[in-house]
Amino acid sequence: MQPPLNYNEQNLGEALGNGARDLSAGGSGKVNTKAMNEQEEQQVYGVVKNDKDGLMKLGTRLRTLRKERKLSIRDLSEAAGVSTGMISQIERGNASPSLRSLRMIGAAMHVPVSIFFSPMAAAPEEGKYIVRRNARQLLKLSGSVMKELMSPSTLELLEIFHVTLQPGGESGPEPYSHAGEKAGIIISGSLELWLDGTLYQLEQGDTCQFQGSIPHRYCNRGDIATNVIWVLTPPSV
Repeated sequence: MQPPLNYNEQNLGEALGNGARDLSAGGSGKVNTKAMNEQEEQQVYGVVKNDKDGLMKLGTRLRTLRKERKLSIRDLSEAAGVSTGMISQIERGNASPSLRSLRMIGAAMHVPVSIFFSPMAAAPEEGKYIVRRNARQLLKLSGSVMKELMSPSTLELLEIFHVTLQPGGESGPEPYSHAGEKAGIIISGSLELWLDGTLYQLEQGDTCQFQGSIPHRYCNRGDIATNVIWVLTPPSV
């Protein structure tokens, strides 16, 4: 019989890459309510000072997609249920959306959320099937959430994401839903998962699977970073 997996800092870094190892090592100490509230407010409305370049690229991608579809900011706002002010700030690189808001914006334009990730350089032939850990597409939100696309972007029926949530990081302040199914495994840390208003506390090694149509949200209320592998089928918009 194989011994149980031990997700320590060393093999977590080997499995997910040096960036994940660095993130998993941070965030020690107690998290007070005031700091968490400030972090939540910044995630939805604030300016992210330490990743301005990433925000500018995200804003440019959003503006390009919107204009390609001949949508005004007001049109997109009404379709996505996200305020015009928020969309304008994102496009100018002055705000970092929550994962929920970004997914709603993508759904309104009928594109998967992965389209907002930092593009990779042209992949060799193996890129149709293989994603090397140093070639993952990244999406950073507010300094507290980082999402990596682990599956090849050339395939259409399934997506695999590695999500790192620093203490206080969350999918968004409100639940969201989408088509298909979603499954996850907690690689390190802990996760609060709400499914249709019911709270489930997940710890390292726990797994979950549910219909994407169930309203859901998740948050890291712990003192260390949480690493989650999410699998979605089909890729949700």
